Amino acid sequence: MRLALDHTDPVHVAIIADPQIVDAYSYNQSGLLLRLTEFFTDIYMRKSYTALQQLQQPPTIIFLGDLMDGGREWAHTDWIKEYQRFLLLFVNRKPKSTRVYHMAGNHDIGIGNTVVQNALQRFHEYVGPTNQILDIGGHQIILLDTLTLESDNKDVRKSTQQTIDWLQTERTEMQPKPRILFTHVPMWRPPNTNCGPLRQTPYAMLSRSGYQFRDQLFQNTTELLLNAIQPHVVFSGDDHDTCTISHVIPSTNKMVTEYTIGAFGWASGVPIASYALLTLYPRSSNNTSFVVQNYLNPEMLAQVPGVKRIWRNRKHSLTTRKGKREITSPFLHQMTGVAQAMQEFGLDGTGVKIGIIDTGVDYNHPEFGACWKTEGCPWQLGKDFIGDKYDPSSENPIIEPNDTPTDCYGHGTHVSGIIGARGPHVQGIAPGATLGMYRAFSCPVNGTLHTDDSIIMQGMVAAHEDGCDIINVSLGA
Repeated sequence: MRLALDHTDPVHVAIIADPQIVDAYSYNQSGLLLRLTEFFTDIYMRKSYTALQQLQQPPTIIFLGDLMDGGREWAHTDWIKEYQRFLLLFVNRKPKSTRVYHMAGNHDIGIGNTVVQNALQRFHEYVGPTNQILDIGGHQIILLDTLTLESDNKDVRKSTQQTIDWLQTERTEMQPKPRILFTHVPMWRPPNTNCGPLRQTPYAMLSRSGYQFRDQLFQNTTELLLNAIQPHVVFSGDDHDTCTISHVIPSTNKMVTEYTIGAFGWASGVPIASYALLTLYPRSSNNTSFVVQNYLNPEMLAQVPGVKRIWRNRKHSLTTRKGKREITSPFLHQMTGVAQAMQEFGLDGTGVKIGIIDTGVDYNHPEFGACWKTEGCPWQLGKDFIGDKYDPSSENPIIEPNDTPTDCYGHGTHVSGIIGARGPHVQGIAPGATLGMYRAFSCPVNGTLHTDDSIIMQGMVAAHEDGCDIINVSLGA
């Protein structure tokens, strides 16, 4: 099956491995204990899937197989009930704009000579084809059923073998798009191959086999796939933990990275369930361009010792305003009682550190002494946490922190003047205070300033660590 989904902009593809919903075949459980296990694991997966869609908003989602734990074992009527349960857990929030593809895993249909043919036919009928070729974001996405490929039964492996033959013919006769191969079972690798720093368990990927499972494809199968398809990158699941390794294509000696994605299921045997986000950048040449990011499921991250609470990183915007209003500081001081505090009690902020989270400051302004972190200057603290090039509408917004939080709008300078100006014309309410500016807003983009919670919090943390007695945050004021 081929489906074209070409875009000119970068495209996000969420990759979910091994949801493997708990059922009667999972832990030899039954009765109330099984119901409770299903109940709580279902809650976490439903919440995690909802969070994934809200945070990433991917137009494409690929499940790497093992949708159920006992999918290959169920009688038809029971399988239908379990499949309906699966669909209720993984509800597509935007069915009109999001495409979802499901690969088969060995828990769904078996593997090699143990493939359950009625389970394979049922998967085709209700879930979809086990071999698919998609055109997404200028790349050829290959969802390959490597489970049936290793069967001695020609009829069982026929569809997969035909897919490989077609891919090999296309590669030799024309210039295909960059190829990305998806396989449920990871490719063969030498024993004790290091899986990289993202792996949660301390051991390398094992090479075991048992009842309807095998940890890795055979070595000859792996070499066949690399030579025939010549993928630019490979994604796999099944292992339940993250693993990143490199393969060599025997016929070309080119290096190919394989990313094994950690399990999404809550009862998968790893400390924290996860998923991956693949970002595809369309290219006119045969050289792929992509970014792979690994994400821990937030609903499980909250269970890690030391984590108190998790918040979504919300984005904020502030529409710029035009206009000018002149109010002299003597009038403001009389109205607010600042003049009385200064005259009767001698309070001018001396000895107090004030941190300001805002759009930056024009520290060269004469009312601040035209200085920055020099002796006698009010500005002794602060940093820019966002830079001048931040644009949230771009695929990868540029954040350029630096040590001089200049103001390219004016709001932060205005607020700073109210607080601590000490020039010839304007006196702030605390002209003797030590000031710090922690810039958290972008320059105006089409008349709007932008930031997000993480940038604001960086400024607040920095102000606290700098020993500020007062932290002023007047966002949106």
